[in-house]
Amino acid sequence: MFCPMCKSKEIKTLKKDLPSYVESIDVDILQCLVCKTNFIDPSLATEELYNLVYSDSDTQGYDRYYKTANTIKSKTEPLKYLGGGRS
Repeated sequence: MFCPMCKSKEIKTLKKDLPSYVESIDVDILQCLVCKTNFIDPSLATEELYNLVYSDSDTQGYDRYYKTANTIKSKTEPLKYLGGGRS
């Protein structure tokens, strides 16, 4: 296994056997020792899991992104808005 971000094989397990969003599937949280990215085994990141996590605006950690994305959709100049111009 390797890091999905930097491709390093220097990986450690942070947490073992955590329950996932999919019933009966437990996952290990892994961390790359080079770039510090945390991830699960990519083979477990199915479309079903992705949809369960990211289709809900109340998902912890995702809720801020979800609210920001919805705000940006209404802006006429989204990049200016994100840069602090508030257009």
